Amino acid sequence: KTLGHLMDIYQQEQDWDTAIACATDLRSRCGDDTRPMIAQFHCEKAERHLARGDGEKATESLQEARFADPDCVRSNLMEGRLAMAAGRPAEALAAYQRIEKQDPDFLVEALPPLMLCYRALGRLGEFQAGGPWSPGHGLSAGQADALRRMLLAVVTDPRLVLVRLAEQLRRMRRARELEEAPRLHLAWETREIYAPLANR
Repeated sequence: KTLGHLMDIYQQEQDWDTAIACATDLRSRCGDDTRPMIAQFHCEKAERHLARGDGEKATESLQEARFADPDCVRSNLMEGRLAMAAGRPAEALAAYQRIEKQDPDFLVEALPPLMLCYRALGRLGEFQAGGPWSPGHGLSAGQADALRRMLLAVVTDPRLVLVRLAEQLRRMRRARELEEAPRLHLAWETREIYAPLANR
């Protein structure tokens, strides 16, 4: 209890180094899984470094966050943002793609910068809806519409939308060659995203 209260105090005071030490001690002594909290504290340190213009130290803190908790979505969102700001879209893409495996619920938040990465790399045609958006889960109407709007937003030339629709049609025509799971995913993706887009 004492360690927990101390950690709360250090967190309120934004003394992240001491909070990390306290959370680490709490885990070793009591067996509490404080790894997600430790990762968040490292992310807070990274935010502080960014505010001071120290990208190198921010990157180090984000690496510490991922080491503490490999499922820390926030660290990957921040790593992606840093990499894009530094003109490294391939690194940013890798960071955003990790979120799909970590916590698919956050993938919607990562979609706009993810698509910007594809555009910066000239690979927008490779973008596919993934993660939790599968035939078993489906998309809400709002999510599907948001994804279609994002596709339109990142395309500077309307002709590229037609190219993407043509590519999707080509993939559908070859769908019978696929196994059942990817075939169902492709059909779902076409129904939810591209068919309504083609009707606009």
